[in-house]
Amino acid sequence: MTGGTPTCSLANESLEHHLLKLELVTCARAAGFQAELEVAAPTGEWRADVMVFGPDGTRLMALEAQLSPITVEDIAVRTGLYERDGVRVCWFGFRPRPWVGTVPTLLVQAPEERGREWRVAAGLARLSTRPMSWSPSAAALGDAVS
Repeated sequence: MTGGTPTCSLANESLEHHLLKLELVTCARAAGFQAELEVAAPTGEWRADVMVFGPDGTRLMALEAQLSPITVEDIAVRTGLYERDGVRVCWFGFRPRPWVGTVPTLLVQAPEERGREWRVAAGLARLSTRPMSWSPSAAALGDAVS
């Protein structure tokens, strides 16, 4: 070990970011998927907050907790890197941002009381047949992840 204090890539993340990542990995595992925190691309060009794997170990989807500001251009570039590597990605946040709607996004709400479930507040829709239209739909975060 060289001199100095060890660094941790998670040290600059907020408590809210940590909690959302933990909820996402918990939901994926509860749905029967293998899921891991902080999985990097072999090239190091991206690092998923949560990576969901298929039964054969292939990377299925990155779940990204995006609570800090990011430009529309930057999130599009990051999404493109995942897509180039054959990984789907969904971004999760707590409130509307300029990039919401430009990349796959779900806005979520943490429970106000301990023991209650996280909810999807925006980003899901249901197709109605009479008249034919899409309408916003709410769901538990665990249902949306599964």
